Amino acid sequence: EKPMQTKLNFKLYTPSGILKKILEVQGNSTTGIHRDQIPDFIANFLPSQTLQHFNRSCQVTKHREQLSSPSQWEGILSSDPVANGWLNLKNQKNPFSPTQLESYAKCPMIYFFAKILRLQPYEELDEFFTTLDRGSILHHILFQFFSKVSPEKRDLPILISIAREQLEKLKPSESLLWEVEKEFFLGNEDRRGLLPAFWDYEQSTALNYQTVPKHFEISFGNVPENSENIDPLSSPHPFVYQKNQEQYFFRGKIDRVEIADNGALLIVDYKSGILPDFQEMWKGEKLQLPIYLKAVYELLQKNYRNLHMAGGAFYSLKKENDIEKKLIFSHQNISEISAAGLRTVTFPNDKFKVDGLSLNLEQFIDFIFEYAINYIKQIRQGKFPHTLDQSKCRRWDGPWCEFFPLCRVSWYKTSDRKSV
Repeated sequence: EKPMQTKLNFKLYTPSGILKKILEVQGNSTTGIHRDQIPDFIANFLPSQTLQHFNRSCQVTKHREQLSSPSQWEGILSSDPVANGWLNLKNQKNPFSPTQLESYAKCPMIYFFAKILRLQPYEELDEFFTTLDRGSILHHILFQFFSKVSPEKRDLPILISIAREQLEKLKPSESLLWEVEKEFFLGNEDRRGLLPAFWDYEQSTALNYQTVPKHFEISFGNVPENSENIDPLSSPHPFVYQKNQEQYFFRGKIDRVEIADNGALLIVDYKSGILPDFQEMWKGEKLQLPIYLKAVYELLQKNYRNLHMAGGAFYSLKKENDIEKKLIFSHQNISEISAAGLRTVTFPNDKFKVDGLSLNLEQFIDFIFEYAINYIKQIRQGKFPHTLDQSKCRRWDGPWCEFFPLCRVSWYKTSDRKSV
């Protein structure tokens, strides 16, 4: 009746593990393992199909080790003339969003699954709204508030009223969880709520900025037929960036555009999730702010006198006690943006250089566009290899990549692969 006690350490072996050990003892065989090479007491437990599968795996692995570069089975479609021609034609004038290119930067294979094969990852149902759901709701509420209410009439009661109206439109059914979600935005007697906390922060931080909010949800390249929820100055035409007589097309929607009296232009992007940092931008992993800054400047310069690019900021609206408007980068004359000493990366500077040379703000933006252009070229050429950074297989909050069930990457084969 008592559990058996033992001091022995047991190790379980899989059939393939046993066969691999036998192969190591015999030396590097190019033909695999023959059944007569396996001891009888082991062979009796190994179906012939298992042995065939093992030998086939050995042959594939050896063949892969002899390749100088990844093959089409690892996301490289360049050698397929039909696929390559289709990708080049499809993406020649296709406008890209910075978010699309960021997914390619994270892992080209994710882009292949989502944008080329149009696969939908499996999503588990969540009792509460996801970060993306909350972000979408928040964007809609703030657009209605800032675009429909004049600056002198804006106050917290009007913001809450608009929020209640928008939330009622989304109400799925009577449930306790829905009431909890409403309280996340509106607050109650026990908690402050995201929107009241945002309004208080908005009033206090306005004193630190020379720039004033002018436009909300301004879109370029993808204006929907129902344009009620975008800025009137939005354009259906994509932003065109030209490099060496080649044109690249971009589209997007900017949450908030601020302009100072002196024409300084600041791009602000709301974030309901984790806040990116400048290092990710410098490495080409986050492209939104620089691309948006250039595109909005080109779109609005005819409407504002002395308009000039000044910087980009993220506005963290994750929860009521995590609200921050953070200036990420700016030109050297930061006084045009801020009346206070905000910490940010200014251009030019001595830390972030290219070929030993400091960049001004416009050169930094061109530097970011170089990343975007490189991603677009690789997409056109059919290059979708799996990322070499294994850490990117997990999201920031821990779970595996949403395409993990589809992904057939083997880190035993990929870890020593050189970049394409």
